[in-house]
Amino acid sequence: MKTGLVSLIGTALLAGSALAAVETANLQWPLNGSTQPAGLDLTVYSRVLKTGCTGACDMIGCTDLEPNLFFRPEGGAWDSVAMTLNTADCYAPSEEYAGVIPGVSMAGNFVDFYIEYHVTSDDTYYYAEGFDSAAPAQYLLSQLTTEEFTYTMCLNTCNLPQGTLNPGVAGPFNSWGFTNLVDNGGGIWCYDLVVPAGSDPTIQFKFRNNADWESLPGGPFVNREYHIAPGSTSDSGEYLWNDDECAGLPTELTHNLTVIFEVDMSYQDPASYSGGVSIQGSAAPLTWDAGATPMTPQAGNTFTTGLTFLAGSSTNIEFKFTRNDGVSWGWESVGNRALFLDESAWPAPFIVPVQFWDNYQPPQVTTVPVNVTFSIDMNCLDASAYAGGVSVTGGGDVLANWTPGVNLLSDANNDGIYDITLTYPAGSGFDWEHKFNMSADGVNWNWEDNVANRPFTISDANTDQVLATVAWDNWLCPPSISISYIGANQVMLSWNAVPGATSYNVYGDAEPFFVPAPENLLGTTASTSYNHNVVLNKRCFVVTANN
Repeated sequence: MKTGLVSLIGTALLAGSALAAVETANLQWPLNGSTQPAGLDLTVYSRVLKTGCTGACDMIGCTDLEPNLFFRPEGGAWDSVAMTLNTADCYAPSEEYAGVIPGVSMAGNFVDFYIEYHVTSDDTYYYAEGFDSAAPAQYLLSQLTTEEFTYTMCLNTCNLPQGTLNPGVAGPFNSWGFTNLVDNGGGIWCYDLVVPAGSDPTIQFKFRNNADWESLPGGPFVNREYHIAPGSTSDSGEYLWNDDECAGLPTELTHNLTVIFEVDMSYQDPASYSGGVSIQGSAAPLTWDAGATPMTPQAGNTFTTGLTFLAGSSTNIEFKFTRNDGVSWGWESVGNRALFLDESAWPAPFIVPVQFWDNYQPPQVTTVPVNVTFSIDMNCLDASAYAGGVSVTGGGDVLANWTPGVNLLSDANNDGIYDITLTYPAGSGFDWEHKFNMSADGVNWNWEDNVANRPFTISDANTDQVLATVAWDNWLCPPSISISYIGANQVMLSWNAVPGATSYNVYGDAEPFFVPAPENLLGTTASTSYNHNVVLNKRCFVVTANN
């Protein structure tokens, strides 16, 4: 039997020795009761606060603390793995540990688990949030999707400040970054997320407005979740920021309201809509009968229609477009479009922003030529390594479609900085990638090895764009040191500036081939010189650059 069992539910520990003063331990991620995909490895995180041990951010871990993750599949036996300290981030005053439940144990309808902290100094045990073998935490399991699925997630921005409106969405699908929502009109903004077959059926996401995140009931780590039903291919959902109700928004029209719809088919094959375009919807005069409400073609491959919704109609409707290829009617693949009918400008008609079929977003392109200057510092290398030339290549015709040796750079100022200016014609995309190459003989080309493709963005806003000068492979060149005697046993070290360096460490030792270490650090300076009093007959120095 284990001795000294203690459950922790976020309260301070009042008993036990000082060495065993674990104060709190929690289940950080994923949360108990959440749904996880079956058959895939799952990393579980937990944070612990132990008096006199955690909080230093030294990434060493408590020497007398053994964290273990216990788990058992439905109908199976308990198994465990040791949890390791997460050294990627500091979470003062606590420390975070991670353990992996292997995919083979993520079977059945659920998996039980708990996290045990064993303090070896006094042989006591603590359990994150009080879960243990008798009353474990649990993850529900769902099978991976078998069909491609499109989820249209919409945000009703009625309770957001309209003057600073820039809604977006974040989730694992964009590494919790920021993806803009599309304005569907009436304060409804949407995004179509395409989930490939074989994916986790649980979609996690959260809305953002500029840099602000939603604050959902349950705490800052609670995300929105949508669960894909087996075999389904599309669905949609409309949400309110923070799940707060919108004050004062009418639910029914008080006037007969004319609504103008327009859809842009420019980026579709004309044959796909040769038989016409129609709009369908949830409220009269719209119906869900494909082709029942034809739209009128306009110049520029757009189709429009004006419909009158009668007083008393719901202000919240859904709609969708269909098209006819001359044989049959076909639906958009996106979910239903959500719309709030805004009659605040009545009797003027309510004009819905132009929609693109399937929410296609036309690529951003320049309308004027843009000159881009690429430059690279080759001073870190022996000149023989690039005697055959330095080139830049990347995506697209301008950068020779990743073919090295085509766009050769030149050292016009004879300072080791090679550059070239290339012109992107009007109609070029905004986002590109590039990389540098060098050749010793002009025939065989070497690529930068230690950097990923270098991204850059162009636009009409800057027609002569000069990219920052970079060093080959982002190297910091080794400084060339000179030593000058300045009297009274004092020497001055000086060296050439290193591109990108913010400071320099100076080390000294009596041995010429010493390894720089904290014990022989003489000092740190932001300048390119350093004075040192020499008290030995022989002194050797090393200077390193910092960034």
